[in-house]
Amino acid sequence: MVAGRNGAGKTSLLRCIALALAANPETGRALVPSYVMWRSPFDTRTVGKISADLFLDSGDLSDLNLEGLPEKPGTHARVGITLTPPEEIPKTGRKRSLNLGSEWTQVIECDDDDEEVDQAIFPTRNWFTAGYGPFRRLSSEIADPRSTRSQLVTPIDPSSVMDRFSTLFHEDATLGEGVSWLVGLHLRSLENEKGAGRLLQNVLEVLSDGLLPDGYSPVRVSSSGLWVRRQTGKAFPLKEMSDGFRTVTALVLDIIRQLHTFYGTLRMRRSKKGIAIYAPGVILIDEVDAHLHVGWQQRIGGWLKSHFPRIQFIVSTHSPYICQSADIGGLIRLPGLNENYPPQVVGEQLYKRIVYGSGDDAALSDLFGLDTPYGSEAEKLRSKLIEIEGRVLDGSASKAEVRQYREMSETLTSSLSARVDEVSGRLGRRN
Repeated sequence: MVAGRNGAGKTSLLRCIALALAANPETGRALVPSYVMWRSPFDTRTVGKISADLFLDSGDLSDLNLEGLPEKPGTHARVGITLTPPEEIPKTGRKRSLNLGSEWTQVIECDDDDEEVDQAIFPTRNWFTAGYGPFRRLSSEIADPRSTRSQLVTPIDPSSVMDRFSTLFHEDATLGEGVSWLVGLHLRSLENEKGAGRLLQNVLEVLSDGLLPDGYSPVRVSSSGLWVRRQTGKAFPLKEMSDGFRTVTALVLDIIRQLHTFYGTLRMRRSKKGIAIYAPGVILIDEVDAHLHVGWQQRIGGWLKSHFPRIQFIVSTHSPYICQSADIGGLIRLPGLNENYPPQVVGEQLYKRIVYGSGDDAALSDLFGLDTPYGSEAEKLRSKLIEIEGRVLDGSASKAEVRQYREMSETLTSSLSARVDEVSGRLGRRN
């Protein structure tokens, strides 16, 4: 999980990771046609570079089947994206567009630093990747389900990769194809197409396994789309529900659709804890807390991890409740605009405070940097309370001040955390 103040670069970091994972110059240029703007206007000669090291598990290594590859899992591959300086066209003064290139290389462990060799390593079918931006919305119209792709595609096919990353780079992109896919499955099941009905029921089972709050769950699909219902109440079209319902359902449904399109099947397991899809991959989500109530923010991370246990989720967030779902070593803090240090994984002590503490504990920590959990009016009242308290205790306060002190004390003792802060303030004043 990536956290930091506004402007710290969370979206830029996820987009850089996406370009590295895309591993295709053509796809990169299509995703970011204006990537020339990523360069500093004060340095037009230096080559920019994005690089990422990839951990290969035993399945990846067996699929690559290249001579000389190590047998044990580890960081054995590196991908680099280069942004070369623009070239000036002679006698015109105009400049050619930047070249965007990518290369995959094998990383050999040495006694000193890792060594890159020329042997290329390319993505395999095991390397599913996808990225989602903060504007994850359904389309207002359902596309023709007959045009929705369901066949296997080449993993590095540019159109396929663009489909999986479009919302991360383009705010006007939508996730409406997931509902169209469900409608297509519904229609094909009516035509008795083999496997269509079973796949549709499996998808609905995942979506109904505690994803939505307050007892709501998807119940059926019709030609007009997906319908949700609260327990035994009336069913409503998903498109008529709140932004939170539509955003989360669209996200999870698109993940399932993309996994099925990529692998051609969904490996599912059922247990007492629920149902899960066992397909590997890496998924990026920008502002995963968007449109979610704090209670939902607290649950969504655990839900995604339990229902997609072989997916590595890399998400950005402004929510301390999202961060409570982080794995050990999985909380990354980006520095603010006026902070002079590199991005860093938070230490064990701060990690425990955020994961095992309250939302206030996390918000007031160095990860979020909130100075106080109180509003400006509450801060003024607390300061006034501490000021009057001294005179009340030594007997010099007037009757009006004693009455005011009692009223303010009653107002500010609405929570245990408020009492703790009051006591801290008093101790500080006495010292």
